Amino acid sequence: MNTSIIQGESLLKEIPSGITPGVPYTPPELFIALYADYAKTHETALIPFSSMFVPATLNERCEHVIFLNSATMRALVAEVIEFGSDYNPQTWNTESPYQIPDGFPAAPTGCWVAVEQVRETVIDIEAYNKIRYRRVGKELVEVTPLSREFMSAHSSHTEMIIAPRA
Repeated sequence: MNTSIIQGESLLKEIPSGITPGVPYTPPELFIALYADYAKTHETALIPFSSMFVPATLNERCEHVIFLNSATMRALVAEVIEFGSDYNPQTWNTESPYQIPDGFPAAPTGCWVAVEQVRETVIDIEAYNKIRYRRVGKELVEVTPLSREFMSAHSSHTEMIIAPRA
């Protein structure tokens, strides 16, 4: 598996490594494997998830989504078609080209992302910065090396916008 630099801004979402009561759980390696296998026979996919970001902000900013197993730095990377809100497997259009893989536990979530070009990679945290913008407006507030973010005991690195280091 190769390490590659993902260009542009991306949503980095850590795949939970533990069970949250009331939420269907898929271990990080199984999550990556299900979607990587699905991508071998499908050009597009749908990934439901929860997010602290609103879909409009993500649509405006992010070209890629990265779902990361932070224990191994293995990741699922995909090009974003569109972010949306309120995924419900009971009401999702079964005719849509964006579907979840068989075997993925489907439950209602606050967000979804329609993707293409799904692939596995290894993330080199030395190659990226965490990007933070002001909530109102588009002003860049802070750029932090991703490696510092992951090594900080005070950091919650479950979800962030990242970009390659210059």
